[in-house]
Amino acid sequence: MTGPSIVQFGGLLLATVYAASAVFLLLFRHAIHPARLGPAIGVLVEPFLNS
Repeated sequence: MTGPSIVQFGGLLLATVYAASAVFLLLFRHAIHPARLGPAIGVLVEPFLNS
């Protein structure tokens, strides 16, 4: 029983992160210049890659 629940939790977490990022991009797509978007994502992802 723990197997399916873990899979469901992972899928829910992934869907939540995807939805949050999509909403963020929709809300701030006019405020953020496209050229700054790449470096911003890099800064956000870098700590996860280093740890």
